[in-house]
Amino acid sequence: MSRATSTTPASRTRNPTFAPRKRKVVIRAIKNIEPGEEINYDYGTDYFKAYLKPIGCKCAACEKKRKKKRAEARAEKLRLRQRRNARR
Repeated sequence: MSRATSTTPASRTRNPTFAPRKRKVVIRAIKNIEPGEEINYDYGTDYFKAYLKPIGCKCAACEKKRKKKRAEARAEKLRLRQRRNARR
């Protein structure tokens, strides 16, 4: 079993509050999870903004979006460079 972050969680905390001293969070499945299947957990908006947003979500859908945006940015940069060179 592995843990991952995702924009489509498969679990939730049992109690939204947790005691840091106990270092324990109880997670309850919100759908059937097959043996060996990844468990996705929604950490909430505050956690996402503080820790995940700066480095980006690592789920396949978000990775695909970032890859597409980087490719579009490279293509735009190349178009601008070609346009400048054509004017010379």
